[in-house]
Amino acid sequence: RLGRQTRKMGCRPSTRRTTPGAVLPREKPCVPLSADATNIRKEGMRLIHTIAVLGGDARQRYLSELLSSAQFSVRTFGVPGLPDSAPSALEAASQADAVCLPTPAIASGAVTGLPNLTPAQLLSALPPDTVVFGGGLGTFRSLLQRTGTPYYDMLQNPALALANASVTAEGAILLALQAMPITLQDADVLLTGFGRIGKSLAGKLRALGARVTLTSRSSKNFPTIEQLSCTPDETGVYHLGLSQYDAVFNTVPAPVFSSAQIAMLRPDCPYIELASSPGGIAPDAAKPAAYIPAPGLPGKTAPKTAAAILFRAMCDSPYLSRQEVL
Repeated sequence: RLGRQTRKMGCRPSTRRTTPGAVLPREKPCVPLSADATNIRKEGMRLIHTIAVLGGDARQRYLSELLSSAQFSVRTFGVPGLPDSAPSALEAASQADAVCLPTPAIASGAVTGLPNLTPAQLLSALPPDTVVFGGGLGTFRSLLQRTGTPYYDMLQNPALALANASVTAEGAILLALQAMPITLQDADVLLTGFGRIGKSLAGKLRALGARVTLTSRSSKNFPTIEQLSCTPDETGVYHLGLSQYDAVFNTVPAPVFSSAQIAMLRPDCPYIELASSPGGIAPDAAKPAAYIPAPGLPGKTAPKTAAAILFRAMCDSPYLSRQEVL
């Protein structure tokens, strides 16, 4: 009976085994979410009721909707597709218990999508103990640490990183199909980088019938690459050559293509840059004829799905309790 009652409240019944007469420590009740009480906190942390969502792309719009559905009070500024609920980003942040920044959070020294708002300006407006959420906080993290501001970098969440890789891979395939004069089936594709995105993209390309060469800096990964039904090659060296490829996908955020190597690519071969700055092309090399930059791809090709992934990451953070949100 107790199990049924707790499930109705949205909590999991205890599964701990006990011996007769044992006294268990008293557990904190899981309070159901209501319109007048957003019980989102861990012990000793500030109650979070109002969240300011600032800047970014379409992901921020859908994330705002999900937070509102979870009965948070959401204030927005600079979010595409939504009206501003405050005269400025600083005013929106000054009235919030938490701030949700874009992914990536910072671009060119300012909050992404808000070029006139620097991290220092944002921090100066935050009330004490306001939590900062964002993806890819980068150098902003050190400033948050120095000021003792609680924060959560959502891209450090392993589940989010894995799910985000899959969304990125789908978007990359869309770009390739739009740029290639042929289908991916029976196409020869080069995929540089053996990380999460590389592995996810390799599987999707193979499922579409492409012949995939997957590169890694270490030959220790070659047996695993072969198990994925891909041909291994060495990143930055390309023993198998480059002129045979119909498409190139780079996921390595470091120069792995020299000027001479870029010149070997066919003019009709799209080069899709999935890596963050500085990308995979050497600074002294000219961009390929069919160069396609693809930063923030999840926000462009599947913003609603990407927002749901971000929302789940927020719920998994030390500052929010998923059971009380969902």
